[in-house]
Amino acid sequence: MSLWGKLDNKLSDGTVTVNHANRIVVGSGTTFGANNGVGYAATGDVIRFGTPFGGSAGYFGEAVITGIGNTQELYINSTAGISPIDLTGVAYQITQTPKSGSTDAAFNKFSRGISQQGAIKLLTTVNGNVAAGTTVITTTGTATGNGIVVGDVVEITHDSLLPRPAYHKVNTIATNTIRVEGGLPTVKSEYRLAAAASTGDAILTIKEAPVLSFLDGGRFGAHLTDLTNNNGSGQTFGLGLAGINTAGIGTAKFIDPETVEIVLSGNVKLAANHPIDTIVTISRGVITGSIIEVFASEDVTGDETQVVGVSTVGVEHASGTQFETGAGWVGVTTYVDMHGTLRVKKDILVAMSGIQTGNLPIYDGNPLA
Repeated sequence: MSLWGKLDNKLSDGTVTVNHANRIVVGSGTTFGANNGVGYAATGDVIRFGTPFGGSAGYFGEAVITGIGNTQELYINSTAGISPIDLTGVAYQITQTPKSGSTDAAFNKFSRGISQQGAIKLLTTVNGNVAAGTTVITTTGTATGNGIVVGDVVEITHDSLLPRPAYHKVNTIATNTIRVEGGLPTVKSEYRLAAAASTGDAILTIKEAPVLSFLDGGRFGAHLTDLTNNNGSGQTFGLGLAGINTAGIGTAKFIDPETVEIVLSGNVKLAANHPIDTIVTISRGVITGSIIEVFASEDVTGDETQVVGVSTVGVEHASGTQFETGAGWVGVTTYVDMHGTLRVKKDILVAMSGIQTGNLPIYDGNPLA
């Protein structure tokens, strides 16, 4: 798999929503993987969120596509290059920009988003499990009186083995509750069966899966203590990564330091035999005790970075302007100085001809226009 290509124009129809905690991108009206990826999103491509040069409210960074689930679901390598905010129903672009840009602190949106993040307004914990799809979160600390406003960023940290943040937007608050826009996405965690399970079983033993969690880059890592919070309520059991034979969890308790016993709820029983070490997927919204923080939105006056494709035509149009540069993949940083003057810094990351552009804006003498 090459480190970059020449296409900055692959079809990017529909909109996407990012599940930060599980590094899953869900599309609406999308065609991921169509035509075996020729002209469409494919494994190894880069997905941009929003539009370059759109500022903190219009461009949200990028990630490398590691797999295509179907035409409306794909998986990304990391959220290290994505703005630390809720991304629901946003436009996107598929490109073959250098893969290193998503984890390069000089060019990714996560590092910029953190450095330019607004002031923290609340740091507390979640009080009570919250089901996926729910919008109201009960907090241990008081939410009112902290200057929280609609649109502020809500960050929830899931799990303790490999902490995974998820981001939402404030809709309303009350004394000890925060209502977020949309609903909480389903967050999945991986474990394994500690003993073989048979057809008809409703009581199962679960152990941690640290090697599995390491191999998938921490996308599903979790401790047993996360599973037993609030006795397992508000969580759903499933087998395999797809989570088949799903059922609610009635109770979850430790039977020794390395094993948890769960009892399926609703009189549900397994429909087949499953050997020891079978993958177990536990799904939920958010569990009690999870850290929740509320921040002001990112400072819109800070510098903005993006990596874009510049064709030979783009070079000609940008000649003699602030955006003058060579052909290839170019990192561009823009900011307004203390005198109100626009400043532009360009770094040619890969000098090459033949870049095929089409994703907007087309780089020219003023891509900000």
